[in-house]
Amino acid sequence: MSNSTNRSPDGSTLVTKLHAPPVRAKRVLRPRLTARLNEGLVRKLILISATAGAGKTTLLAEWQLTLDPTRVALAWVSLDEHDNDLNRFWTYIIAALQTIQPGLGARARLAFDSISQPNFATARDERVWIESILTSLINDLATFPIDVVLTLDDYHFIASPIIHDSIAFFLDHLPATMHLVIASREDPPLPIARLRARDQLIELRNADLHLTLDEANTFFNDVMKLSLTDQDCSAIKARTEGWAAGLQMAALALREQPDPTRFIAAFTGSHHFVMDYLIGEVLQRQAQDVQAFLLQTSVLERLNGALCDAVTERTDSQAILEKLDASNLFVVPLDGERRWYRYHRLFGDLLRHRLTRTHPDQIVQLHRRASDWYARNDLPNEAIEHTLEIHDWQRAAELIEHNSRAMWLRGEIGVLRAWLESFPAGVLLERIKLGLVYAQTLTLASELDRAEQHLDQMMPLVQPVPALFGELLAVRVLIAALRSDMLAVVNLAQQAMSLMLPEELSQRSMVMLCMGVAHYDMSSDLAITKNAFREAYELSKAFTRSGSSDREISILIALGYLAELEWLAGNLRDASHMYEQALELSEQWGGQVSVARVQWGRAGLFYERNDLDNAERALRASVPSGELWKDPHVLVHS
Repeated sequence: MSNSTNRSPDGSTLVTKLHAPPVRAKRVLRPRLTARLNEGLVRKLILISATAGAGKTTLLAEWQLTLDPTRVALAWVSLDEHDNDLNRFWTYIIAALQTIQPGLGARARLAFDSISQPNFATARDERVWIESILTSLINDLATFPIDVVLTLDDYHFIASPIIHDSIAFFLDHLPATMHLVIASREDPPLPIARLRARDQLIELRNADLHLTLDEANTFFNDVMKLSLTDQDCSAIKARTEGWAAGLQMAALALREQPDPTRFIAAFTGSHHFVMDYLIGEVLQRQAQDVQAFLLQTSVLERLNGALCDAVTERTDSQAILEKLDASNLFVVPLDGERRWYRYHRLFGDLLRHRLTRTHPDQIVQLHRRASDWYARNDLPNEAIEHTLEIHDWQRAAELIEHNSRAMWLRGEIGVLRAWLESFPAGVLLERIKLGLVYAQTLTLASELDRAEQHLDQMMPLVQPVPALFGELLAVRVLIAALRSDMLAVVNLAQQAMSLMLPEELSQRSMVMLCMGVAHYDMSSDLAITKNAFREAYELSKAFTRSGSSDREISILIALGYLAELEWLAGNLRDASHMYEQALELSEQWGGQVSVARVQWGRAGLFYERNDLDNAERALRASVPSGELWKDPHVLVHS
């Protein structure tokens, strides 16, 4: 994949979300606000809660430039509506922290970045599991030698109660050197009153962020070069109430006004009136081709030259983006190289509103072009989002069916489930493959009853087609395994394997892995158990060789069990070789939950050989992962 997509090396995160936007050389300095923010360096939380366009992000980016990097390390996450998935949310936070120290929070990221999470009986069990992961992260942060400031920008996009609860726990247990900054359009449901009472909170709100008259004067005359009189500055400041975005849009409109005083005198009305007025005064004063570009690219959350070329069918998009950036026309650079941008959120909203009113016939085609570009550039999540935006259910279904396994392995269960539940119910039944993806997604989300209900609805459509019926039974195998009904696992697995097509390597490997675990737990014949795990291993290898880029967790789990079975049979050399092979693959693929069992097995083998130092090292390596995953097999023996 090209580096222009700005994914992290493992493909799991957009690196542009992990950096504050670049700060312009000409800007309004606000020492009264940076002084307030500095007070937060001896407190747990800095909260900036203010309306859209108040200048929250800009203020934080400018403040960070004033901090001494030898005393304060900075981490940043720009949140959006897709971050309401617990795994994705914390994966981005840990990725941000790893920009200041690679490997920081590695065990916690491993836990959040995998499919194989426990099946929780109660909400309390899930909370305890999350808190155990965050405890690992907090302990890592406590060892960092200097202060750390973690900024969560646009937190108002977060609506998930479980994420709010996890942040509250994180706040409650932060080490003294760790400081959280939250910028939001509304107060988040966090223990703000308690932090305020304990003097652990610095707050900035709308009234604080409003530009003063001196700041407005500096903005209009020094930054925007408008040469306004003090009276004109005072008038426009009064009409916008110091609202940063309003001042910005007014300044753009004033550039083309021969009589600024007359324009300012007419610059009145409600918030929506002002916005509509500036559409005419700013947007319509651009060249026609630039207007068309702005409207057509408003369907995009992020912009770069190649993507905009594809959407607009132009060849000069990068030059236009650079011109918009240089003109302060509401594009925000997302990286230091200025390859990726986004529109100021309010300006983007206005452009989309204008596009809907003036060219509604273009919207479907624009989203379709965007989706095609993202798909070609190996960014399936963004491709799917655009197809869903225009209710292109069939194309969305194709993309989801093709990419669901990779999303399961990345732990993006919540995102996938939300997409699937946005489909009309009939589509989930008519498209058998999509319906099976939905059932397995519900299963992995521990919604076992709902998964079975959906499978029951699909039965009349699936049963006449043996191969599809086999795939349905494969999902039932997984459900039975999660319910610890091992007899059912064996019976269903035998039926599923007899019906599924040979090329269904992924599902067949999952079924055989479940069968192996069932035989192992029931203390079945050793040869039968070993054969099941061996077949799971071979199927997983074949699936990987077939061109799949997915990390095959089944290979690691099967190897771990096979090694243990060889150990029990007294074949210590074969067991050792398998454990080392599994550990090497786990490290190569970025780590997996199965590493706990592998390390525990290695510890046992070292102990058998009286190599006590290596046994202790392997045992200690197994415990953190075992704690994170609540693996009693590891914890009890450790």
